[in-house]
Amino acid sequence: WCVLGTLWRSAIKRNRSVPDEPFQIAGNLYYVGSTGITAFLLTGPQGHVLIDGGYPETAPLIAGSIAKLGFNITDVKALLNTHAHSDHAGGLAALQRASGAELWVSDGDYDSYYYDEYKCEVVGSEKVTPTEDPK
Repeated sequence: WCVLGTLWRSAIKRNRSVPDEPFQIAGNLYYVGSTGITAFLLTGPQGHVLIDGGYPETAPLIAGSIAKLGFNITDVKALLNTHAHSDHAGGLAALQRASGAELWVSDGDYDSYYYDEYKCEVVGSEKVTPTEDPK
């Protein structure tokens, strides 16, 4: 089992370094991830939003996919992370350095970005409280 586990982990790590062809999903929403690692670009006239940053080794692939679609990484103004797992957040520091974008995370994940391995500059982390039911 140990050998099988080692081979499985090796295959996963190798696959996440394989670029996927970026494509338009609908309107101004694009897929810019790598094989098995999703990342999305939402474009707009005032700047773009990149949703998730993959693993550290997928950051250059994501930046390359953005360029391949004809967009500039420096036009990304916000990095929005869904949650603080390495397959969604590992590449955010490199993407933040490349783009100069603000990073927006949930309040519950803040410490993972600021103090832990991701080493990002978090500017958007507020606790969102639901509004009262109007009934």
